[in-house]
Amino acid sequence: AVIALATPSLTITSSAAYDTFGNPAPAMTDLPISARGDTTRPHVSSAFFDEGTGLVRITFDEYVNESSLDAGKLHIRERGFSSGITLSGAPYNWFAGTTLLFVLTEEDRQEIIALATPSLAIDRAAVSDISGNLIARHTGLDMNVAEDDDGPTLTDATLDLGSGILHITFHEIVDATPSTQIDPSLVGISESGSTQNSVVLSPDNIITTGDSDRISFTLSEEGRYAVFNMSSPVLVMGASSVRDTQGGLFNAAFDVSAADQVDSFMMPGQNSTPEGLIFNNNGTKVFVADGQADRILEYSLSVPYDVSTASSVATSLSVSGLGGNPAGIAFHPNGTNIFVLDSTAHIHLYDMSVPFDLSTAAHSVSFSQLDSLSSASGLVFSPDGGRMMVVDASTKSINSYEMPVPFDVSDAARTGFILSVYAPSDVTLNADGTALYVVGTGGTVLQYWMPVPFDASSLSLIHTFSASEQGTYKGIAFGSEGNSLFVMRENLTVHEYALGRFPLSTTPDSIPPEFLTATMYEGSGILTITFSETVDVSTTSVDLSKMFLSDLGQIDQVQLTGAAVTSTGNGVTLSVALTEQQQHTVMGFGRLQLDISEFAVADVSGTRIHASTDNEVIVLGDNDGPSITGSALDEGTGILTISFDEAIDMTPSTRVNFERIHIREAGSLS
Repeated sequence: AVIALATPSLTITSSAAYDTFGNPAPAMTDLPISARGDTTRPHVSSAFFDEGTGLVRITFDEYVNESSLDAGKLHIRERGFSSGITLSGAPYNWFAGTTLLFVLTEEDRQEIIALATPSLAIDRAAVSDISGNLIARHTGLDMNVAEDDDGPTLTDATLDLGSGILHITFHEIVDATPSTQIDPSLVGISESGSTQNSVVLSPDNIITTGDSDRISFTLSEEGRYAVFNMSSPVLVMGASSVRDTQGGLFNAAFDVSAADQVDSFMMPGQNSTPEGLIFNNNGTKVFVADGQADRILEYSLSVPYDVSTASSVATSLSVSGLGGNPAGIAFHPNGTNIFVLDSTAHIHLYDMSVPFDLSTAAHSVSFSQLDSLSSASGLVFSPDGGRMMVVDASTKSINSYEMPVPFDVSDAARTGFILSVYAPSDVTLNADGTALYVVGTGGTVLQYWMPVPFDASSLSLIHTFSASEQGTYKGIAFGSEGNSLFVMRENLTVHEYALGRFPLSTTPDSIPPEFLTATMYEGSGILTITFSETVDVSTTSVDLSKMFLSDLGQIDQVQLTGAAVTSTGNGVTLSVALTEQQQHTVMGFGRLQLDISEFAVADVSGTRIHASTDNEVIVLGDNDGPSITGSALDEGTGILTISFDEAIDMTPSTRVNFERIHIREAGSLS
């Protein structure tokens, strides 16, 4: 800061110093300072590599000039070796005075993980301090390494509706050797908004054969057809379904990029003006600040984290007389203290003799106004109480504070801040403080990554998620273990989103169905044709005039015009009932074959079949005799006509035994 001054001067207030006789020095201003130029080169204080995120953090002993950085002169390599990676290929992520942050590409991250002793090498003039002094060459600087305890993150999911192949892509290589490292029972596909998986995978569906950043499955025809009928399919990935090559398990908890609304409920107390939303530790209670009535509402939930089971306000805590309306609430982890943030950025502490029971709350102390805030709207503490995050709607700021004494806001000192994209109305954190979430008044949820936990100055926006319904939103909270997200509108409607449900993009089915098998049942005259995929059996899709039965090697064909489709629903099989004449004709053939012309049938996507000829038909013998369908006697001519459900053998006529045909009075045996 002093180096940046054009003409630095010294100001001494009265009594800043005393002589040996106790006489105070008078106040003095604008005393010229003789400044000697900075000729000291910057040095590296530490270097850090996070195997899980690929984060590289380089810290210097003084401020460095960001604009002087030449990342091509920064290298990571095995100690004692000259080859390695160069940071020019890594996205430059963050600069904060003495610290540079980079995020390695996946390829580079894997290469550094494989090193036994990664070290940092810096070429001369890679960076300078703010006085222009260039850094000297450094080699063999050992890096502190944090092992990869983060699981893979899903980046894309695509299903080819033609082939039924599902591809799931991650940000890093996942362990698929052997394929039993993947648990497909935790992978499913469902309709958006549904809590039930319509399609659940099995080990038989896996087609991935080695470690890769992508795993693939082939859906069964039943599963493919089920997804085809979904209007908005989502991929559901359960925790521990896959792992990376370092053993880190997949977990979509606290990831708002994979949110799918599954419930919505208007809580009791519609006359309230809600400001903030928070659960107790086990989800059996939910608390809301009422900005209009200056009170905190407590609801009991008969089913944990199910706000629809909140029947009425169980109790409330009056916080009238504060500097402003209540704008946010937070609890001590043990539930014995509640912190109420008012809109003027004052925090008020209440003690509770029974954890999370507002009926036992009593005011303890009110703290001074937080620095640089004018319209505070939400707060959250780190689990150990050493850090606090506060958002301000007026300045659109996200602020972090450090407290030497845990949960003692009286000594809170702001350590950093950034400006939010939208005016924040509430804030919350993930479990380890590496992610911060802000809900804007318009219903947009912003997910920030904090490489330095609980430090707002290190925030970078990684996900943006918009609530499904328009309105003014006032609260945000996570459910059990971060597997569900709750956002609250100003009318006390709480929307629940299940996490771990990723949008599934589909490519249209352009693959035509293929003939597989055909079976003819002599007794019933039913021809059953099996295809490679589900076909549309409607009369507008099936054209029986384009199907023919013939004797193998012969010219004559029997066109199936006049036959009837008997299939009752779409499926991989098409059943056709031949007419009596068609059945009689084809039964005289030696070896039956089926010819299908182009466009004779279509799949459910409307893609029509290509021509398929000389298909053998398996004929199953007729073990059933004919059944009488009717009889009539002409009394004038004496002619008796008997009708059957199939052709009977009349050649020669001796095949009919007339002695076994009788006419008698009903009920008589003679």
